[in-house]
Amino acid sequence: MKVPLIEFKDVYKRYGDKVVLSGVNLKVYPGEITTIIGKSGVGKSVTLKLMIGLDRPDKGEIFYRGEPLSSMSKKHWMEVKKDINFMFQNNALFDSLTIYENIALPLHETTNLSESKIRKRVQGVMDALEIQGQEDKYPSQLSGGMQKRVALARAIITDPKIVLFDEPTTGLDPIRRNSVLSMITNKQKEFGFTAVLVSHDVPHVFYISNRIAVIDEGKIVFEGDPKALENSDHPVVYEFINSLEFLKNEVVGLMTKRDFEKFFKKLCQKGNRDLMIVVYEINNYNDIIEKVGHITPYIIFSELASMCRNSCGDRILGIGKYGIDKIVSIVDATQVIDIDKQLSLIARQLQDKEFFQKQAYTNSCVEFAVYAGYTNFDPHKSLNELVDEARRQRLVMGRLLCGKKRQG
Repeated sequence: MKVPLIEFKDVYKRYGDKVVLSGVNLKVYPGEITTIIGKSGVGKSVTLKLMIGLDRPDKGEIFYRGEPLSSMSKKHWMEVKKDINFMFQNNALFDSLTIYENIALPLHETTNLSESKIRKRVQGVMDALEIQGQEDKYPSQLSGGMQKRVALARAIITDPKIVLFDEPTTGLDPIRRNSVLSMITNKQKEFGFTAVLVSHDVPHVFYISNRIAVIDEGKIVFEGDPKALENSDHPVVYEFINSLEFLKNEVVGLMTKRDFEKFFKKLCQKGNRDLMIVVYEINNYNDIIEKVGHITPYIIFSELASMCRNSCGDRILGIGKYGIDKIVSIVDATQVIDIDKQLSLIARQLQDKEFFQKQAYTNSCVEFAVYAGYTNFDPHKSLNELVDEARRQRLVMGRLLCGKKRQG
């Protein structure tokens, strides 16, 4: 059984008359990415400040590796703080310092390393984050996305065991947002630190998270993995994830598995048989996540859903996630002349996407394929039975073998 790296037990915190945390219980496990979400002003950032010791709880206890922080000596606490670093929302880079000086600063302040060793370590981190060649520039000369990379480099330069991220994607456009999230998950695996994020980027941030904690009215009302969150019936969680269109793509409108099953049941009640079930599936899903992160599968699903809609238009009655590695669509079969032709068109479009180009995987070798299969709708069968039928007739839409694109 995993032992928490950080644990909150019945933690309270107030500022004046405002109660911010009211009995928070939270566990952060080593080697994972834990994301804290909730409405504005519910105590997410305060929770991070308590973790790093920028503030102390009024009541309750915070444990680090099972040891209560309140009973630690000042000397011991200073040693613990060396294990934790912080990436601030606004990056908190010093405008008067060069990029090299910003990254090297924590080493100058907390170690006795020689200048040559500091330079070697800084260069190694800059190479890993692909910001080499920027050493002599100043933060104002870099883009927002590059500044995030510099902030992360400074946060990990001391080899911390824990990195806390306060709204790491605030103010970024969608492309840079995905780039930063992908960077966090990839570097978390590469460097092995435990990550805790506070974020409003729902649902995107969920695709890089191992665990989600939902905070409401000063309490953690849900704690678990993204799949458990999707299936949660807790009224606060349900309201929150629906108000933020959780696990839906704003453009292509993917339903959650639960919503799609409800939609399917309504169609069954009508007894309509002139429909078709089409299933799209990514194989080696876990291998993709392990080697290149959670963002790639999400992008593939988004592109697939968009292509389906462009190809079939209003003939698609509904499309949604079905498990972690599948999306399912229900198509009006009376209007579809040739489903194989539609799938061939989608397959050709799919092959031109970046995730099937070998240059997209310069640092990792990942093998995966996208499949599609279909079957006739039958109101007397369950959705799961129809999905299995469709999968038995699946066709290869695209395949990547260690950076080499393969078709068919």
